[in-house]
Amino acid sequence: MELKAKVTVQPREKPKRTSIPKEVTITRVLLWKDPWEDSSEMKINKMLAKYGFFDSSRNAAGSFVNDFVNNNNGTVTDKTTGLMWQRGGSSGTLDNWGAKSYIEQLNKQRFAGYSDWRMPTVEELASLLNTNSGGGVHMGSVFEKKQSACWTVDQCDADSSFHLGVWIINFKQGQIQQAAYKKPSFAVNFPSYQKNDMNYVKAVGTAN
Repeated sequence: MELKAKVTVQPREKPKRTSIPKEVTITRVLLWKDPWEDSSEMKINKMLAKYGFFDSSRNAAGSFVNDFVNNNNGTVTDKTTGLMWQRGGSSGTLDNWGAKSYIEQLNKQRFAGYSDWRMPTVEELASLLNTNSGGGVHMGSVFEKKQSACWTVDQCDADSSFHLGVWIINFKQGQIQQAAYKKPSFAVNFPSYQKNDMNYVKAVGTAN
């Protein structure tokens, strides 16, 4: 009589949930790209709360989730906002008129193959504020660190009838701040306001 070996089949263990990688879903966030002609501190605070942007003085608990891609052509795409940024920016600080001229030159030169570069709104530029200050600036590691304070196109109160106020982003301090520059209706020799009136430019466009 032939004896058969008894084979015991062990049940397969179900994979543990912790061992299954979870996919992170990034929801596209559309930011306002048209310039604000006038905006108050209250409007800035509402914006920070709406998007969860970080600001070291107004919303230190903010943490906006970007999804950066280095395009290796001097630009960075943020898949969260659908915006394409200069990885660097202007080589030096410029007054507000110089900043606009810089953008014009980028478009004439078709920087990275595009001719629709513009100065960012405060919503767009604030989306780059990072909680961590790697390299001395509150900005993602994919960007160059030189451009530590940059112009936006959004106007604010300049506390003067002779000057225009505009918001800037100070990445070194991790804050949205006010700057001011001379109104074009006044003579060239009218004194500068000297309130954060020299900053870098980081151009933005819409990613394809």
